[in-house]
Amino acid sequence: MAFSVLQDGNILVGGSYQDATFHVNRKTIKLNSQGQIDQSFGDSGIIDGFTVNYIQENQSFISEASLIDFEMGYTPVFSRFYPDGTLDDSFQFSSNYV
Repeated sequence: MAFSVLQDGNILVGGSYQDATFHVNRKTIKLNSQGQIDQSFGDSGIIDGFTVNYIQENQSFISEASLIDFEMGYTPVFSRFYPDGTLDDSFQFSSNYV
């Protein structure tokens, strides 16, 4: 689990866990400075499938959804989101990492 603080004092909390079927579940939650979930962020305060990694100067943030397969292969997956939790399609991460 990790957290990052935005310039306005709001907090992005990201974490992941592996369920009984070995599926990795990721979530990013936005809390206001009093610790309450910001319902206007993402889908009712939550972005499923991503863990926040880095907040940029403009308060957009890079999130991870990398995949690990049953043979421990790794596929890096990164996306950028606007401060309100909507996906920024202009960020096109690609990797030739095998």
